Amino acid sequence: MKIKIYFLLFISLTLSISSCHRKSGDIVFSVNRYDGKPVKNAVVTLDGVTNAPGDYIFNVDGPGIKEYSVTKDGYDNVGGQYCKVEFTGEPVQVNVIMQLNDDIDLTNLLWYNQNIFCKFVNGVLSMSTDYGKTYTYSIDISEIAGEKSDIKTLWIFEDLELFFADLTRCFYSHDWKTWHESTVYDIDGNIFKPNPEDHNFSRMSYHNNRPIIGDRELYIWGNYSTG
Repeated sequence: MKIKIYFLLFISLTLSISSCHRKSGDIVFSVNRYDGKPVKNAVVTLDGVTNAPGDYIFNVDGPGIKEYSVTKDGYDNVGGQYCKVEFTGEPVQVNVIMQLNDDIDLTNLLWYNQNIFCKFVNGVLSMSTDYGKTYTYSIDISEIAGEKSDIKTLWIFEDLELFFADLTRCFYSHDWKTWHESTVYDIDGNIFKPNPEDHNFSRMSYHNNRPIIGDRELYIWGNYSTG
């Protein structure tokens, strides 16, 4: 599948905003091109609420993790599971930089974050670091996951180490050649035992890069060097 997309090149959060035009508690989106020029009349949706084109200010009822997407008329929304912002009650600005890319093949795309794309084909997970143009890393995980739906969460660290999980197990790879199962502990130091039905790794969220399931903070990263 070949399509032209506006890709969210980079997202940053600024936790303080000083402006007489913004109400306390707003989430404000700043949408610009890679060269710094503003993108006019983009459509922003935050937690299912879509503003009029060009309206980038939202009033938020309460704290929590808010999902969002940003689109521009005539282009497809890339979206993705990590288009989220954490709202604590303080004003937040979300800076979105949009870039018109060449054709990118989104077939079998499993996950992306900024320039890193991951696709899954016939049990092999592959990673691109140039927005999906070339895939230079791959690892066979068919013993764990036969289908894309078997992978419930995935993350690539800054040093390109891999973490992923099915419903009840977590795995890691330092070198994209071999994978290992990780032992998971909760905040009290107890081994975390997920429930496949309602308390599992498909429900994992991230708060300040800390993995959370339900009300439990987890420690999975003992096998990692995050750089």
